[in-house]
Amino acid sequence: MRLPDWPERMIEVIRAHERAPFEWGKSDCWCLAMDVVKAITGSDPYAHVRRYQTAAGSRRVMRTEGFASIGDALAAAFVEIPPVMAQRGDLGVVVVEGAEAVCICEGVLWVGKSPTGVVRFPRAHVARAFKV
Repeated sequence: MRLPDWPERMIEVIRAHERAPFEWGKSDCWCLAMDVVKAITGSDPYAHVRRYQTAAGSRRVMRTEGFASIGDALAAAFVEIPPVMAQRGDLGVVVVEGAEAVCICEGVLWVGKSPTGVVRFPRAHVARAFKV
């Protein structure tokens, strides 16, 4: 269930990540997405997995949790929907340089975090989507 002021809360989280430098386990694509989920719903189903400091560490934590991919982790906590049905605040998976990354639907564009900062891209890049 979404909180009454979730749109404002979501924007605040995205802005905070725009100002923060990229850092594994603190301000990366996963952290941005789960911070948005918490802003929208009041809870983060994966708060316990932010115990990594590198890309390899993030993959290791996901495997330890029993997930082969980011998409598998999202599917375990959220209902998968067709990407064309995604609404503001929903989550998506994109493939960047052969690796999955999680992103958030802002409306027309999707937003994610990369080592170069917050990035936005069109819906066509989203391979999987999940209802928040």
